[in-house]
Amino acid sequence: MSRMSSRAALPVRLAMTSAVNGWTLTASSAATNRYSGIIATSATTPCSPSFPFWPCRSRRSTSSAQVTAVRCPDGTIHMPVCSGTASDTIEVSLPAPRRAQDPIADTDPTREIDVSIVICTRNRARRLSGTLGALQALRTDKAYEVIWVDNASTDDTAAVLQRAFANDPVSRQTLCERIGLGAARNLGWENARGRIVAFTDDDCYPAPDYVDAILAAFADHPGAGVIGGRILLHNPNHARITIEESTAPRVYPKRTFVRAGTLQGANLAFRREALQAIGGIDPDLGAGTRFPCEDIDAVTAVLWAGFDACFDPRPTVQHDHGRVDADVPALLNSYDRGRGSFYAKYILRPDTRTTFILRWLSSTWRRRDWQGLRTLRTELRTAGQYAIAKRKFGALALAVPFGLAALAVQSLVSFGFSSGRRLWETRSR
Repeated sequence: MSRMSSRAALPVRLAMTSAVNGWTLTASSAATNRYSGIIATSATTPCSPSFPFWPCRSRRSTSSAQVTAVRCPDGTIHMPVCSGTASDTIEVSLPAPRRAQDPIADTDPTREIDVSIVICTRNRARRLSGTLGALQALRTDKAYEVIWVDNASTDDTAAVLQRAFANDPVSRQTLCERIGLGAARNLGWENARGRIVAFTDDDCYPAPDYVDAILAAFADHPGAGVIGGRILLHNPNHARITIEESTAPRVYPKRTFVRAGTLQGANLAFRREALQAIGGIDPDLGAGTRFPCEDIDAVTAVLWAGFDACFDPRPTVQHDHGRVDADVPALLNSYDRGRGSFYAKYILRPDTRTTFILRWLSSTWRRRDWQGLRTLRTELRTAGQYAIAKRKFGALALAVPFGLAALAVQSLVSFGFSSGRRLWETRSR
């Protein structure tokens, strides 16, 4: 804790080093001396969106007003100290360092690991500090490991990860030379030892209780082979997309259809036996390939392998995706392409063909506007490209007449609505 006296807002530099019972906090500013002391840990709530460590809280001793704290790449925290209160005491709560017995090092390959966290990255060296910091803030007494998969980066990602893992027996990295998120995730889980394999992204910040929350979710859903969790928007200035804020649990029974986006790869955990049953993640799918849909494909494969799927709000990450509204159309187009290949893959399977043809038709009928028409066109085109890539044409040909019929019906319906609206507007004048 540091006590400061100031008459104006001052930038205060807070440096942290781990201690047995908390963190040593060193605070200094241009107008004060340097103080340091042990900060005890406590239960906290998320603070400013600019701060990737969830369990940080700052307040004045005489006020409950929140102060924005910003973590810098060098490991320090910058926090403004404003005047106008009776006391300028700053209290900061930070996560306790992981206990020495918690990490499972490679020196003990026989010990069972509860959760393996797999994160794939490509050319994000300058943006990894937030995720690395959040992983360091994980708090659990369970055995877990973190596996980073460098997906053939051409920047200094490998060096950044090596420096980060220098004194961290929990984390390790591997190289996937085949570009594509599906291939990288496949390599990640194949190198993992956990009975649960949790996938998140390199721009996501898991909550401190992430490991415990995943284990609790699977314990409460013994029939689930895959569980998706909450994905919160880290920065309110980013586009509200690729998030899942629901707090209501959901269960999807085995051998049922789930739409794309139902469970998202930014926060998705599998039982090891479920991944083994489906042969792992399809390496032909995912970001970096022509068909970005590896997450919903894996979920569907698990469902049709005889497992349930669930959404549980307890495992939570913050998504710092960096996209603004202008980026949304291109992202939605990539989702359309992903859905097309997703539908095609399961239309090519005899046991799922009827279900997916009917669901595709149903989805098309609900989108009775010109945007829906463009979406269907993209889906059909990508479905054909997927069939060509897989050299499987016969089964997909069964769906083509249905797709063309849906396209024609949708065009007629859209034309009818547009003509009717123009006629109504003309008569109303």
